[in-house]
Amino acid sequence: MNTSTRVKLLELLAKQLDEMNLSIAQMTLRQFRIPTYEHWDEDNLAYFVSRLEQGADEDIEALAAHFDLLPHSPIREAPVSAVWPQGSFRLFISHVSEKLASIGIIKERLADYGISCFIAQVDIEPTREWQDEIEAAIRSADALAAVLTPNFRSSMWTDQEIGIAIGSGVLVIPIDAGLAPYGFLARYQALVAKEKKAKEVAELLVQVLTRNPATAARMGAVLVGSLEASISWGWSRTLMTLIEQLPELSPELLRRIEAAEEKNKEVKYAHTVPDRIRALNERFSTRK
Repeated sequence: MNTSTRVKLLELLAKQLDEMNLSIAQMTLRQFRIPTYEHWDEDNLAYFVSRLEQGADEDIEALAAHFDLLPHSPIREAPVSAVWPQGSFRLFISHVSEKLASIGIIKERLADYGISCFIAQVDIEPTREWQDEIEAAIRSADALAAVLTPNFRSSMWTDQEIGIAIGSGVLVIPIDAGLAPYGFLARYQALVAKEKKAKEVAELLVQVLTRNPATAARMGAVLVGSLEASISWGWSRTLMTLIEQLPELSPELLRRIEAAEEKNKEVKYAHTVPDRIRALNERFSTRK
């Protein structure tokens, strides 16, 4: 980690901890191997700054990942594997074969939103060097979803897939399907899939990807693209609900949303959608 990145992370982390209950903040620091004091005479913010300065780079990065504060570009740039369709959101799904049928349903549902899923057993051509293909797909993914079934750790590949993703700066989303997140995965908040249908899990994944700062920009682009191509009033309303959850929208995407209303009657005549588009423009114009 370079000095500039470390300073920025220390500032963000100190402010984050200062907003927390002091006992919880102290406990959090200790869990990430950052030494604490029991008594401190100055204000809390100064205390957290002094403690964080004692942390090793790897522990500061781990704590920043815990709070989802690691720096990222608006749309993550990486050499893109040929397995990904152009313009889609790229989601690698790490799993074992016991859930392959359900994962197929999730993949089909996510495609409706412009999300392309890479599933190793399905998507790799037998004649290719599949280890290289998997690694290329992970490194160029926008996110990785780990479907944690009870037998997940029995695979010799799943932990390696997660390690490649974390090392490449790819957002990892654990899906608790009978196994709680473990090891490095324990730092990420799990999406609980137990007793949920595959389509419900897909919908939850879309919401997580839409709201997370690490993937929101890419999701914004694909959601707006889906709105431009919407084939029904109901689908336009569904997409607008997701677009409204995005933390940011670029001026270009706002222009495309406005143009979609003019060009696509399924957007223009969808109940509430034109009014919501105007409200969206007003909301983001006030941030300029």
